[in-house]
Amino acid sequence: KPALLPNLGGSLPNDVFAEVLGLPTVWVPHSYPACSQHAPDEHLLAPVVKESLQIMAGLFWDLGTDGARLTREHRA
Repeated sequence: KPALLPNLGGSLPNDVFAEVLGLPTVWVPHSYPACSQHAPDEHLLAPVVKESLQIMAGLFWDLGTDGARLTREHRA
């Protein structure tokens, strides 16, 4: 028997990280309102993809640099 069940089909395991493990989480959208997300005609524009990659690279860089400190401060 699973200890945790997903609350939505295709959902991410945010409950595990945030509620069970007590870790901070962040959600970063990578689309725009007219992208028809999860529809048969779902799409992304090339400039949105490029900007999203830049944002995520910067976020991962910052988390790698300051992630341990931020986690300690969150738990304090």
